[in-house]
Amino acid sequence: MVRLGYGQLPDLGYWWIDSYLDLDDAQSVALRNDLSALHRWHRQQELLPLANTLAQLQSQALKDTTPAAVCQAVDELQMRLQALADQAAPSLARLAVSLKPAQLAHLQQQLTKRQQAWAKDWLADAPADRLEKRSQRLIDRSEMFYGRLDDAQRVALRTRVQASGFDPSMMQTEMLARQQDVWQTVQALAGTERSAQTSEADTKQLLTRL
Repeated sequence: MVRLGYGQLPDLGYWWIDSYLDLDDAQSVALRNDLSALHRWHRQQELLPLANTLAQLQSQALKDTTPAAVCQAVDELQMRLQALADQAAPSLARLAVSLKPAQLAHLQQQLTKRQQAWAKDWLADAPADRLEKRSQRLIDRSEMFYGRLDDAQRVALRTRVQASGFDPSMMQTEMLARQQDVWQTVQALAGTERSAQTSEADTKQLLTRL
């Protein structure tokens, strides 16, 4: 699954961005070229460090872990994400500057639609129903990767969900803050006469915050 998904990342990334912005032909060509170049860079520069991190996690998964080990893994993965963000920033900045008012309106509409869908999915149900939905989704996703789970594994997953500190209201607040950050940054960049260096810096800062 990972091999198949990784190979299709340029197309998947394009479709995801286009769903938010409704790109025109010139923007589509430029973005597809930039995503293909980003994918080549990632394959050449980032796969080995990422593979090394995953190999370490694989060995740690066979034994009890510690907070220090988890924090170290998170720090290493964040370094990989930051490297990707820095490499992607010039392309995303050029795209943001090229956006037209109608595309900004489309972005705002899509953000609102996703906010409403998320609230309906996670906040409309009673707490007990939300707990059951989360448990079943975790089971479904686990089986997608590992195959059929036995009864004991299903019980273990449900127990972990019940004991977690997941708060959908807090998660919604954080999601809305991130979306507002994206909207304000893109709106400020679109159609401006800022230098490429300033636009890239603003985009890098946004990606780092996200």
